[in-house]
Amino acid sequence: GLAWTQHNSGTLNNLHGIIAGNGLLVAAGDGGAIQTSPTGTIWTSRTSGTSLSLYCAAYANGLYVAVGQLGTVLTSLDGINWTAQDSGQLNNLLSVTYGAAGFLAVGPAGTIITSPDGVNWTQQTVGTTAKFESVTFGNGYYLVTGDNSVVMTSPDGVNWIARNTGASGGQNFYGSAFLNNHFDIVGTNGTIIESDSRSE
Repeated sequence: GLAWTQHNSGTLNNLHGIIAGNGLLVAAGDGGAIQTSPTGTIWTSRTSGTSLSLYCAAYANGLYVAVGQLGTVLTSLDGINWTAQDSGQLNNLLSVTYGAAGFLAVGPAGTIITSPDGVNWTQQTVGTTAKFESVTFGNGYYLVTGDNSVVMTSPDGVNWIARNTGASGGQNFYGSAFLNNHFDIVGTNGTIIESDSRSE
């Protein structure tokens, strides 16, 4: 869009993540803030049950999942009523997505956890202590990115392969997306890197 309008979010907390699912926008942020809106115009504060920061949210199979500080995982069937889940983690969870093997969340110290249902989570071993900043899914693969140019892919969330993007200078990769059979990664110093169209 070319014209933008700022709306009252209903909170002064920083909001870090937003997801659209089942006709509802859900934004998550500091202090356990969860704000919802069916239109993007009028927002309502929801009780998350936590005061810890929430950094990202995902929606799939009728379930909203929000992740955040100290391994926080919250789930909701309607975006209004939220339930805390045991992630088995004390590391921050910075990003979450849904793919072929279910929900997958990432964080610092090489943290990757997976769940088929958003409730039961399993820590995966990936052979690195890198700080993972983002995760996305496309073309049958999870892709995680992080500090010092780390990029890894997996078809199942369990078996991971490190990828060489050719980045020079050890950039930190903060975000990723999948479109038109390509992954795009963004990071420090204006870095944008795009994969070829092959799945592996």
